[in-house]
Amino acid sequence: VSRARRVLTVSQASREGLAMLLRKHPRELAKVRVVPNAIHPFFLSACEPQPFLRDRFQIEAPYLLAVCSMNKPHKGVPDLISAFTAVKERLFADKQFSKLRLVLVGKGVEELAKRRADQTQGDIVAVGTVTGNELLNLYAGAEALVVPSLAEGFFVPVLEARAQGLNVISRPIPAVKELLCEQDLVARDFSVEALEEAILCFFKRGRIPFQVKEVLRPYLQERVVEQACKVYLEACMAEE
Repeated sequence: VSRARRVLTVSQASREGLAMLLRKHPRELAKVRVVPNAIHPFFLSACEPQPFLRDRFQIEAPYLLAVCSMNKPHKGVPDLISAFTAVKERLFADKQFSKLRLVLVGKGVEELAKRRADQTQGDIVAVGTVTGNELLNLYAGAEALVVPSLAEGFFVPVLEARAQGLNVISRPIPAVKELLCEQDLVARDFSVEALEEAILCFFKRGRIPFQVKEVLRPYLQERVVEQACKVYLEACMAEE
């Protein structure tokens, strides 16, 4: 940081983390600028879920979707499985949700789902790594996106899901909360019980629509590139 003219980070939460590390170095902290990640234009396409989802993944609505880059401890996938299993038990008598499933996307989730198969009775579908087109279709067919992580620096799947009109159910991760709007649901804390309550709350109230273009505007590629270029120009003009 001392050798850099400017430092880019993708969220206010990550900037606050840097502020803790640089609390005795105000000159270095003053170099930090926040420029968010952008949503890929591909995910802005309007989409209707295609039949191949049912044929390839044996997925039919309704389902909740969780997208993880890989199954690491901080992603919270085991907690989500526990919370979802409890939700299914509480919604057991409601025929509307008798076929509700949880769809897990990401490297390594298949093995985790297999280990918990005896508890989940086939209600959890782990599709593993998918193509961009498959993910787009999975977003389009989902009831909501669930973010069970314990920590994130940014979370692009929130933007991708938002483009398809999905509400988000999330743990109270600072970097993710920056991306949310009032129509989303945030668990009261990081416990499994709180995540379960947030999911139940979503199904009690249903999906709430929002202005997709308005919410995504700060994360459009051209807007983010413009911000990044301003920081680069600022760096070029700054004194050594």
